Amino acid sequence: MAHSNYNSLQVLFEKRYSHGVQFQASYTYSKSLDNASSFEELVGPTNFNSTYGPSLFDARHRFVFNIVWELPVPKMQGFAGRALNGWQVSGIYTYQTGFPILVSNCNDTELQGTTLGFECPGRPNFTGPFKTHNPRTDGFVFDPNLFDSCNNSTCPGDPTAVTLGTIGNVPRTICCNPPINNIDMGLFKDTAIGEKMRVEFRTEIFNVLNHAQFYGTDGNSANTTFGQPQKVRDPRLFQFALKLIF
Repeated sequence: MAHSNYNSLQVLFEKRYSHGVQFQASYTYSKSLDNASSFEELVGPTNFNSTYGPSLFDARHRFVFNIVWELPVPKMQGFAGRALNGWQVSGIYTYQTGFPILVSNCNDTELQGTTLGFECPGRPNFTGPFKTHNPRTDGFVFDPNLFDSCNNSTCPGDPTAVTLGTIGNVPRTICCNPPINNIDMGLFKDTAIGEKMRVEFRTEIFNVLNHAQFYGTDGNSANTTFGQPQKVRDPRLFQFALKLIF
């Protein structure tokens, strides 16, 4: 009773390894639509297409650039060669638009038995034009006051209240959670030990700029955290490793 479709434009530009450097840039422009994106989601029982819209995993834009560069240090012999030869730098830059937010209303205004499913089928009404903003300013991805979860029975006289027995005019998914905007880097040193062995020292840095990257925005209009991101990706992390190759 549910269906989905996915369309995309995918572009790849690649420079293969030569002169000590290789890099790759890829871009995807895509759109994924469905009635439900997971087992937990409910499809409207009276109109299957009423929940049709952007998938919860719809990433409209995704750009990734990665590079490996062998530092152009003149080859040397002896102790100087062991110290200065074999250095490499790598990096990955990722930008991806945020995933849509699933919006629901759990007060059973729609009279479809809210407690029977994993997700609530109801939705509120819009009270004004929807727009997202930066959660770093006040902790919200969108203004929760733009949604009215009342129904005309509990809130008589409210012009934006949802009519009892109906679903509000807010779409199943709205766009979007904050984007991914991240840089990872690595510094590697390869040192030969004799003719058959070498040691590789690796330093890897994740989220180099230490951006606070939020996601998992609460879309349940009955919650006090409605409109607020519930998760944050890892802060800057360092990782060191020593590898013996023989």
